[in-house]
Amino acid sequence: MNEGRNVDRDTAHLHASEMCKSDWCPRQSWYRMIGTPEESDTAPWWRLANIFEEGHFIHEKYQTWLWDMGMLEGMWSCRVCHHRWWATSPAVCAKCASSFIVYAEVPLESDELWLIGHSDGILNDTESEERELLEIKSIGLRSIEIEVPGFYKKYTDHEVDLVGLWKMIKRPFPQHLRQGMLYCYVTGIDKIVFLYEFKANQDFKAFTVRFQPALIESRIEAALSVKNAIETGGTVKRPPWALDEDNATCKACPYRIECWHL
Repeated sequence: MNEGRNVDRDTAHLHASEMCKSDWCPRQSWYRMIGTPEESDTAPWWRLANIFEEGHFIHEKYQTWLWDMGMLEGMWSCRVCHHRWWATSPAVCAKCASSFIVYAEVPLESDELWLIGHSDGILNDTESEERELLEIKSIGLRSIEIEVPGFYKKYTDHEVDLVGLWKMIKRPFPQHLRQGMLYCYVTGIDKIVFLYEFKANQDFKAFTVRFQPALIESRIEAALSVKNAIETGGTVKRPPWALDEDNATCKACPYRIECWHL
């Protein structure tokens, strides 16, 4: 199943999911996009596959509820005739009228940045004609440890329990904000809703954020540098945080030897 998931994995474009990470390395993306062979695959695929499947279930749950509410806009696909079309919460296929249809989310593409991806949805209030992007995130302890280590330390120091830790989260995580702002930039929709579900107790909360271009200015500049390097046959510099090859990101990079020793 893991191999099947990677068969159609796009390697020729940038992806918002990689660009929004705090340790994103544009040079690594450049290596991938020019077809550099990977030196090794150290990813714990069995754990990642489990994470993907759980995340898929949580996404599908909320998307189904929003579909039933009549406000889920995006691409849809028919399991019978394979027709794909854009609509808001349809009941049947627009071509064959079958009820066996599935939500294909919101495909995103930017020729300017050589970026592709998808958003989890668009919330379309047909009465007010207001449209908001949607991002659904399943939050675990590892996410909190990475994004808000101060909160996580309070938990490990037994200053708060799991419920208290969850209550401390009152805004989207930095990585999620950058990803959302990239989606706003690409789609032109100036508002996004982040829906968080806590894996520990299935509680949820939502945050609505307006487009803040300042949060992604450096990411856009880096994306353009990757595009320019590929178009001109140039190279991309290592990011400022990659002072030596002993940092955790470089150690896990599939192009480490090529990058540091050639």
